[in-house]
Amino acid sequence: MGDTLQPTSTGQMVLRSVDGLVSFSDATQTYVLDPSGKVQVRGPRERFPWEFNADGFPLVGEQLVIENGLGYDDFSDHVLSTLSQQPLIINAGDVVGLEVGANPHVWYSTAYVDQIRSAITAGLEQLAPAYAAYFEAQSAAVGKRMTTYQSLVSEVAQQFAGTPVGATETIFAYMADSTGLQLVSPSGFMQSVSEGNEPSARDIAIFHDQISSQRIQVLVYNTQTLTSLVDQFQQLAHDNNILTVGVSETMPPDAQTFQGWQATELQLLLNALQNASARGPATG
Repeated sequence: MGDTLQPTSTGQMVLRSVDGLVSFSDATQTYVLDPSGKVQVRGPRERFPWEFNADGFPLVGEQLVIENGLGYDDFSDHVLSTLSQQPLIINAGDVVGLEVGANPHVWYSTAYVDQIRSAITAGLEQLAPAYAAYFEAQSAAVGKRMTTYQSLVSEVAQQFAGTPVGATETIFAYMADSTGLQLVSPSGFMQSVSEGNEPSARDIAIFHDQISSQRIQVLVYNTQTLTSLVDQFQQLAHDNNILTVGVSETMPPDAQTFQGWQATELQLLLNALQNASARGPATG
């Protein structure tokens, strides 16, 4: 839904659909009702910290930078170093207590997601302490919207904890931990493919044997870094009646929310595991 606009003789009234905010603008100033119902005045191109942008987050976020860290986005530090006024930086790797060299795909851990969400909320409160209650309420609302995603994690864990699965990259490692699945693929193979390198002959042979002897129930692969080697292992899984599930490093264009993206992948994983269980347990 778009905004509702009402032209007047001296300006324009706006009812913003994203957050229900009412404002009036003339050529020089905009009058906005703040969360307490009081009228505040700003420039037409300015925003108050408690206002929403098109993504649905308060524009106080323009003073807040969120980094993945762990070597995943080092370029951002170089960009930030050029700013005259340094923003508040939340580094996800630091928040969850990991060091460079650790698996950088922290958004695939449900525990890490909760920690990072709490850190972002605290950062917003630090920047705009007068609206701390508002940020807490919004964080709680986000938590409620994560229910389906978290329920699917629990469902996979309850039904399939300990089930052996394979993955072509480390991207799936944190989700395997969250769901209790036993990720048995050679760590060297997953790490090499994640870094764009060729795995060792030994790791290739071990992984090949795991699949050809059906010692895994499902094969997970990264849809965004397909290589001829990964293609070969997907085909090998297909030839041995092992279902494959694709996951991605970034949110697909057709996904509207983080939790929706993750829930979709988890549902596909759950379906694959349920179908595989009908075939019988993986061989030892």
